[in-house]
Amino acid sequence: MTAGRIRSLLMLLIMGLGTYRCGVDNEKIEQQLVGDWILEQQDNNQCEDSEENGSQGFICSSLFCSRLIFSDSSSYTIEITTEGITTSDNGLFTIEGSALELCSDPDEDEAAICTELLMTLTGQTLIINGTVKVGGCYVRQRYVRN
Repeated sequence: MTAGRIRSLLMLLIMGLGTYRCGVDNEKIEQQLVGDWILEQQDNNQCEDSEENGSQGFICSSLFCSRLIFSDSSSYTIEITTEGITTSDNGLFTIEGSALELCSDPDEDEAAICTELLMTLTGQTLIINGTVKVGGCYVRQRYVRN
């Protein structure tokens, strides 16, 4: 074998090991993510209307609560209670490094809607950063494990 061929094979092997290692890390993060998370704080940044910039803290109650529930089958449920009425959305999630992709279950008339978010998971705290503006703002949400 030539030196160039050996170098090419080693690069393929290293890239393969790197991919395998990332897969293991993604599985570990997914296992840590499984559970019930309660919205504790939301920060709105770089809003088109500067008066909407700022932070708001939340306490889960029977009148208001926002929950993210991740299962070990790569499915999620978002439950939002407002004025005592709870609505929910279900779908599947995938993790690739710090990217969390949520794909809602499709309706009969519509295709699934997927949203990619950036996340940081540290112990009992989950931080989710939006990558696109929602309502004219970049949104950062902090959840705590329930």
